[in-house]
Amino acid sequence: MAIERIFASTNTPMNVAAEVDGWDAMIALASAGHGVALINDYCQTSKQMFRTPYVGMLKVPYELVWLKSQNASIKRVAELLKNVLLRAKGA
Repeated sequence: MAIERIFASTNTPMNVAAEVDGWDAMIALASAGHGVALINDYCQTSKQMFRTPYVGMLKVPYELVWLKSQNASIKRVAELLKNVLLRAKGA
């Protein structure tokens, strides 16, 4: 299920600052402190990244990742995204 449809199904506004294709690009942006990435759990990240599992409706487990040193606002974004994904899973 596309992220846009997940947000729409939970009536949650979506604000995207950057969108890229490819695991390496997603991880690079998150590693540079530019937000949160939703990647599959096979992707490798540095030890500076925080990873939290999300097992959704897909066969491959995914994880939300962001830079450990990020401020509280990025952590809130990650929690919001995780909650939206979990609500959509239960719908």
